[in-house]
Amino acid sequence: MAISPGVRDASGAWTAEQARRRIDFTRSIGSRIAAAEFMNEPMIAAMGGAPKGYDAKAYARDFKRFERFARQAAPT
Repeated sequence: MAISPGVRDASGAWTAEQARRRIDFTRSIGSRIAAAEFMNEPMIAAMGGAPKGYDAKAYARDFKRFERFARQAAPT
């Protein structure tokens, strides 16, 4: 899922809006997402588009948001 500034709120926290749209579109065409990851290579988050200064605390906060979203939006 995207992690860049475009999917973050004013405080810099990840939001599920774009992820929800992706899942909704996928369902609308009769398909499903078999697997997803929140972030590729969290140890080098800046290369993946994370905000400057992104650290383990921010990752934990965002991953919790992602996990809640994924369990609700795509439980299977």
